Amino acid sequence: MRRSLPVILCSTIGVLMLLQYFIPHQLSQAFFERTLKMNQIIAIFALMVALVSVPRNHIRRIRVRGENWQYSIILLVGFSLLPIAAIIDNGLGFFTGKIKIDGLVFDWIYVNVQIPLGNTVFAMLAFYITSAAYRAFRARTFDAAILLTAGIIVLLANAPPTDMYIWSNFSSIRNWILETPSGAAQRALLLGLGLGAVSQSLRILLGIDRSWLGG
Repeated sequence: MRRSLPVILCSTIGVLMLLQYFIPHQLSQAFFERTLKMNQIIAIFALMVALVSVPRNHIRRIRVRGENWQYSIILLVGFSLLPIAAIIDNGLGFFTGKIKIDGLVFDWIYVNVQIPLGNTVFAMLAFYITSAAYRAFRARTFDAAILLTAGIIVLLANAPPTDMYIWSNFSSIRNWILETPSGAAQRALLLGLGLGAVSQSLRILLGIDRSWLGG
């Protein structure tokens, strides 16, 4: 029952959710809306489980001095700052029902902590992207040479001095690359992703793929 019942429930709900797209009836639409509400309830309980399990796991890591346990301390500090800020900003609002999302303490934490951290991460990503581009654009093969040429053209076209001082047609070539070869490759990728999603969905609905059960 631990494996058969979840598969039966998953297949049944999945087939019913699929049929409501092809049977535009009032009952099917009501079932669809009720199922979405059930998903919201399940998501809330999953969030409650995460709120308990994440601090517990990191507290255990700090106790046993696991790998990179110092980062767990930072996570727990950040995990507790926002609830404390919400309590300070709202005061008695939790008891009166007048809860506001933002406040002085929350805004200060967001502006002085969250935004600088986000800017730091994006600034570091620039170096990783440059390193990855250097490794990918080495023209060892014909395909790599085409990729290198297209990348250089797009890079030069996006630089403002190129159209002003070098050659004004770089923008036209860049637009053609993005719309024709790149657009065709993106459509092929989307088509492959769609077929893969349909195939995987059918495997789950038919009970062939049970990896979502774990183990």
